[in-house]
Amino acid sequence: PATLKIAGYRKTPAEAIAETDVVVSLSTFQESFGRTVLEGMAAGRPVIVYDHGAPPEMVQDGDTGFVVPFGDTAAVADRLDRMARDRRAALAMGLKARDHALTAFGREAYNAAMTAAYAPLLEKLDAEADATPPKMVLPARNLPARTDRTKLKVAYLCWHFPVPSETFVLNELRLLTEQGVDVTVFCKQIPYPDFEPDFDITWERVRDADHLTERLIETG
Repeated sequence: PATLKIAGYRKTPAEAIAETDVVVSLSTFQESFGRTVLEGMAAGRPVIVYDHGAPPEMVQDGDTGFVVPFGDTAAVADRLDRMARDRRAALAMGLKARDHALTAFGREAYNAAMTAAYAPLLEKLDAEADATPPKMVLPARNLPARTDRTKLKVAYLCWHFPVPSETFVLNELRLLTEQGVDVTVFCKQIPYPDFEPDFDITWERVRDADHLTERLIETG
Protein backbone atom coordinates (compact mmCIF):
# COMPACT_ATOMS: atom_id res chain seq x y z
CA PRO A 1 0.00 0.00 0.00
CA ALA A 2 1.02 3.61 -0.54
CA THR A 3 1.15 4.22 3.21
CA LEU A 4 3.78 1.51 3.77
CA LYS A 5 7.38 2.70 3.77
CA ILE A 6 10.30 0.26 3.68
CA ALA A 7 12.91 2.29 5.53
CA GLY A 8 15.80 -0.13 5.04
CA TYR A 9 18.59 -1.06 7.42
CA ARG A 10 19.64 1.08 10.37
CA LYS A 11 22.94 0.48 12.18
CA THR A 12 21.57 0.92 15.70
CA PRO A 13 18.20 0.50 17.45
CA ALA A 14 18.40 4.17 18.48
CA GLU A 15 18.49 5.28 14.84
CA ALA A 16 15.50 3.12 13.95
CA ILE A 17 13.39 4.08 16.97
CA ALA A 18 14.11 7.79 16.42
CA GLU A 19 12.14 7.55 13.16
CA THR A 20 9.06 6.01 14.79
CA ASP A 21 6.09 7.15 16.86
CA VAL A 22 5.06 3.63 17.94
CA VAL A 23 7.04 0.41 18.23
CA VAL A 24 5.14 -2.68 17.08
CA SER A 25 6.73 -6.02 17.99
CA LEU A 26 4.62 -8.93 16.78
CA SER A 27 6.95 -11.88 17.21
CA THR A 28 5.44 -15.25 16.38
CA PHE A 29 8.08 -16.93 18.54
CA GLN A 30 7.74 -17.07 22.31
CA GLU A 31 10.42 -14.51 23.11
CA SER A 32 12.19 -15.16 26.41
CA PHE A 33 12.55 -11.40 27.00
CA GLY A 34 11.87 -9.05 24.10
CA ARG A 35 14.64 -6.46 23.99
CA THR A 36 13.04 -4.58 21.10
CA VAL A 37 9.99 -3.86 23.24
CA LEU A 38 12.04 -2.56 26.15
CA GLU A 39 14.26 -0.43 23.89
CA GLY A 40 11.16 1.19 22.42
CA MET A 41 9.71 1.88 25.85
CA ALA A 42 13.02 3.28 27.14
CA ALA A 43 13.01 5.67 24.17
CA GLY A 44 9.57 6.97 25.15
CA ARG A 45 7.54 5.11 22.54
CA PRO A 46 4.27 3.29 23.20
CA VAL A 47 4.45 -0.34 22.14
CA ILE A 48 2.08 -2.94 20.77
CA VAL A 49 2.77 -6.63 21.41
CA TYR A 50 1.03 -9.96 21.13
CA ASP A 51 -0.10 -11.73 24.29
CA HIS A 52 2.57 -14.33 23.56
CA GLY A 53 5.87 -15.08 25.29
CA ALA A 54 7.56 -12.59 27.63
CA PRO A 55 6.81 -9.17 26.00
CA PRO A 56 3.35 -8.75 27.59
CA GLU A 57 5.03 -8.96 31.01
CA MET A 58 6.73 -5.63 30.23
CA VAL A 59 3.68 -3.78 28.91
CA GLN A 60 0.90 -2.33 31.04
CA ASP A 61 -2.03 -2.71 28.65
CA GLY A 62 -3.71 0.60 27.91
CA ASP A 63 -1.17 2.55 29.96
CA THR A 64 2.32 2.05 28.49
CA GLY A 65 1.16 0.35 25.31
CA PHE A 66 -1.21 -2.35 24.16
CA VAL A 67 -1.28 -6.13 24.48
CA VAL A 68 -3.47 -7.80 21.84
CA PRO A 69 -4.46 -11.44 21.32
CA PHE A 70 -1.86 -13.52 19.49
CA GLY A 71 -2.33 -13.26 15.72
CA ASP A 72 -5.12 -10.68 15.94
CA THR A 73 -3.91 -8.19 13.33
CA ALA A 74 -7.27 -6.42 13.34
CA ALA A 75 -6.71 -5.55 17.00
CA VAL A 76 -3.23 -4.25 16.13
CA ALA A 77 -4.71 -2.02 13.42
CA ASP A 78 -7.35 -0.77 15.85
CA ARG A 79 -4.75 0.25 18.46
CA LEU A 80 -2.65 1.99 15.81
CA ASP A 81 -5.72 3.84 14.59
CA ARG A 82 -6.48 5.00 18.14
CA MET A 83 -2.99 6.44 18.56
CA ALA A 84 -3.01 8.02 15.11
CA ARG A 85 -6.27 9.80 15.96
CA ASP A 86 -5.04 11.01 19.36
CA ARG A 87 -1.36 11.88 19.12
CA ARG A 88 -1.39 13.61 22.49
CA ALA A 89 -2.58 10.44 24.22
CA ALA A 90 0.03 8.40 22.33
CA LEU A 91 2.76 10.78 23.49
CA ALA A 92 1.58 10.53 27.10
CA MET A 93 1.56 6.74 26.80
CA GLY A 94 5.13 6.82 25.51
CA LEU A 95 6.29 8.89 28.48
CA LYS A 96 4.65 6.42 30.85
CA ALA A 97 6.37 3.60 28.97
CA ARG A 98 9.75 5.28 29.48
CA ASP A 99 9.12 5.77 33.20
CA HIS A 100 8.04 2.15 33.58
CA ALA A 101 11.07 0.85 31.66
CA LEU A 102 13.46 2.80 33.87
CA THR A 103 11.67 1.91 37.09
CA ALA A 104 11.18 -1.80 36.42
CA PHE A 105 14.23 -2.58 34.26
CA GLY A 106 16.76 0.21 34.87
CA ARG A 107 20.13 -0.12 36.59
CA GLU A 108 18.78 0.31 40.11
CA ALA A 109 16.06 -2.29 39.53
CA TYR A 110 18.62 -4.68 38.05
CA ASN A 111 20.99 -4.24 41.00
CA ALA A 112 18.15 -4.77 43.47
CA ALA A 113 17.00 -7.94 41.72
CA MET A 114 20.53 -9.38 41.58
CA THR A 115 21.08 -8.53 45.25
CA ALA A 116 17.83 -10.24 46.22
CA ALA A 117 18.85 -13.34 44.27
CA TYR A 118 22.36 -13.66 45.70
CA ALA A 119 21.84 -12.40 49.27
CA PRO A 120 20.42 -15.69 50.63
CA LEU A 121 23.33 -17.63 49.10
CA LEU A 122 25.92 -15.29 50.58
CA GLU A 123 24.23 -15.42 53.98
CA LYS A 124 24.36 -19.21 53.88
CA LEU A 125 28.07 -19.16 53.06
CA ASP A 126 28.71 -16.78 55.95
CA ALA A 127 26.78 -19.06 58.30
CA GLU A 128 28.77 -22.12 57.27
CA ALA A 129 32.43 -21.51 57.98
CA ASP A 130 33.55 -24.68 56.27
CA ALA A 131 31.48 -23.92 53.16
CA THR A 132 34.11 -21.57 51.77
CA PRO A 133 35.76 -23.42 48.89
CA PRO A 134 39.55 -23.85 49.12
CA LYS A 135 41.70 -21.55 47.05
CA MET A 136 42.95 -23.06 43.82
CA VAL A 137 46.09 -22.16 41.92
CA LEU A 138 45.91 -23.14 38.29
CA PRO A 139 48.89 -23.23 35.93
CA ALA A 140 48.98 -20.60 33.21
CA ARG A 141 47.66 -21.78 29.90
CA ASN A 142 49.98 -22.10 26.96
CA LEU A 143 47.89 -20.22 24.45
CA PRO A 144 48.46 -21.07 20.78
CA ALA A 145 49.84 -18.51 18.41
CA ARG A 146 47.23 -16.02 17.31
CA THR A 147 45.39 -17.10 14.19
CA ASP A 148 44.95 -14.65 11.34
CA ARG A 149 41.26 -13.68 11.28
CA THR A 150 41.08 -14.44 7.57
CA LYS A 151 41.99 -18.05 8.38
CA LEU A 152 39.42 -18.48 11.14
CA LYS A 153 36.45 -20.78 10.59
CA VAL A 154 33.45 -20.25 12.84
CA ALA A 155 30.42 -22.52 13.25
CA TYR A 156 27.51 -20.35 14.46
CA LEU A 157 24.64 -22.28 16.04
CA CYS A 158 21.06 -20.97 16.03
CA TRP A 159 17.72 -22.62 16.62
CA HIS A 160 16.22 -20.70 13.69
CA PHE A 161 17.94 -18.72 10.93
CA PRO A 162 17.70 -16.36 9.18
CA VAL A 163 15.09 -14.33 11.03
CA PRO A 164 14.52 -10.66 10.03
CA SER A 165 13.75 -9.56 13.61
CA GLU A 166 16.93 -11.11 15.09
CA THR A 167 18.97 -8.03 14.21
CA PHE A 168 21.58 -8.60 16.93
CA VAL A 169 22.42 -12.00 15.38
CA LEU A 170 22.54 -10.55 11.87
CA ASN A 171 24.74 -7.65 13.01
CA GLU A 172 27.17 -9.99 14.75
CA LEU A 173 27.45 -12.20 11.67
CA ARG A 174 27.82 -9.15 9.42
CA LEU A 175 30.77 -7.91 11.49
CA LEU A 176 32.46 -11.32 11.41
CA THR A 177 32.15 -11.63 7.64
CA GLU A 178 33.34 -8.05 7.12
CA GLN A 179 36.47 -8.96 9.09
CA GLY A 180 37.15 -11.85 6.75
CA VAL A 181 36.08 -14.67 9.07
CA ASP A 182 34.75 -17.81 7.35
CA VAL A 183 31.35 -18.31 9.04
CA THR A 184 28.79 -21.05 8.51
CA VAL A 185 25.48 -20.96 10.37
CA PHE A 186 23.89 -24.25 11.41
CA CYS A 187 20.23 -24.10 12.43
CA LYS A 188 17.35 -26.37 13.37
CA GLN A 189 14.65 -24.41 11.56
CA ILE A 190 14.44 -22.03 8.61
CA PRO A 191 11.16 -20.20 9.31
CA TYR A 192 11.62 -17.50 6.65
CA PRO A 193 12.86 -19.30 3.51
CA ASP A 194 12.30 -16.21 1.34
CA PHE A 195 14.35 -13.88 3.55
CA GLU A 196 17.87 -13.12 2.34
CA PRO A 197 20.34 -11.25 4.61
CA ASP A 198 21.94 -8.20 3.00
CA PHE A 199 25.44 -9.68 3.29
CA ASP A 200 27.12 -12.92 2.18
CA ILE A 201 26.57 -15.70 4.70
CA THR A 202 26.21 -19.46 4.36
CA TRP A 203 23.71 -21.45 6.41
CA GLU A 204 22.27 -24.92 6.47
CA ARG A 205 19.74 -26.90 8.43
CA VAL A 206 20.71 -29.82 10.68
CA ARG A 207 18.35 -32.46 12.03
CA ASP A 208 19.88 -33.15 15.45
CA ALA A 209 23.12 -33.15 17.46
CA ASP A 210 24.51 -36.17 15.59
CA HIS A 211 23.87 -34.54 12.23
CA LEU A 212 25.52 -31.33 13.45
CA THR A 213 28.59 -33.28 14.59
CA GLU A 214 28.74 -35.00 11.23
CA ARG A 215 28.57 -31.69 9.33
CA LEU A 216 31.19 -30.03 11.55
CA ILE A 217 33.61 -32.88 10.80
CA GLU A 218 32.84 -32.78 7.10
CA THR A 219 33.28 -29.02 6.80
CA GLY A 220 36.46 -28.92 8.87
